[in-house]
Amino acid sequence: EGGRVGVQTLGEIVKTEKDIRLRISAVRALGHSESDEAVSLLVDVVKNDANIKVRTAAVGAIGEIGTPKAQEALMKILENE
Repeated sequence: EGGRVGVQTLGEIVKTEKDIRLRISAVRALGHSESDEAVSLLVDVVKNDANIKVRTAAVGAIGEIGTPKAQEALMKILENE
């Protein structure tokens, strides 16, 4: 339960924080969560964040999660490039 709250909080930071470094830090923390919920948040970042560094960090974070959902998400991202 606490992990889920952490994922949601990090997701909010990624979506609302103006400081790129803080957004990247939150994205990297999501990558350590091993959470499929984090995968969904990170896919949204890859598709919608205005900053290439944040988007790139999100792709790396999805890879770090390593769950089947994360692997599937990476394949879809690569297919769309």
